[in-house]
Amino acid sequence: MNFIDKYSLIRILEIPKIDKLTFILYHYDISLTSIIEFSILFILKILINYKILIIYYYYYYYSLETPIGQQEKLFIEKLRQCCVLFDFSDCVSDLKSKEIKRACLNEIVDYITVTKSCLTENVYPELVTMISINLFRILPPIGPDSLSDEIGVEDEEPTLEATWPHTQIVYEFFLRCLESHDFQPNIAKKFIDQKFVLQLLDLFDSEDPRERDFLKTILHRIYGKFLGLRAFIRKQFNNIFLR
Repeated sequence: MNFIDKYSLIRILEIPKIDKLTFILYHYDISLTSIIEFSILFILKILINYKILIIYYYYYYYSLETPIGQQEKLFIEKLRQCCVLFDFSDCVSDLKSKEIKRACLNEIVDYITVTKSCLTENVYPELVTMISINLFRILPPIGPDSLSDEIGVEDEEPTLEATWPHTQIVYEFFLRCLESHDFQPNIAKKFIDQKFVLQLLDLFDSEDPRERDFLKTILHRIYGKFLGLRAFIRKQFNNIFLR
């Protein structure tokens, strides 16, 4: 059986005036057991609202029925889905796609929070890739307003990151990974290396104070977890202070 994510489920439930069961059978190649399961879901759709249905679906497939190997595969697929970037300078473009990605990011945050042993060896390169694609970017040059302290002028409102609706959740996901009991620095050090740390340090030039707060916490966690990077991080901080 091909795994059906919750967004596919929502689309199926929204199909009007057609044989939903036939659609599911032919489109997803579902077994008899799965027919019974989806019949239960359709009944639940009638009895309860969408939000509770999705929660039921999420825990049913992630926690109860999905084999460990399938969970890893699905987790990796979700991480790859979250690598798609959107243009937030246009506040009216791709609204539905942006919301789907935001929901997917929240889903993987919840998943690593409640699921034991989910940070398998195959997941590390995927999660670091997703984090890198979403966070590492060329920041706009620091404007004169950002130097106002040095010339004794009162600060103006900071420039906030336009992609924050997604970026914030990526930071939360990264922090949850680092704080997870399942996190293994011996595996992660292959991907969270000196180059990765340098790219994180470059993000301290962000004018958004929310992003800098996350960066301080994350660098502190990396410093505590990766003994081999401590000397390098200290050296880079000294270089920053001497600029």
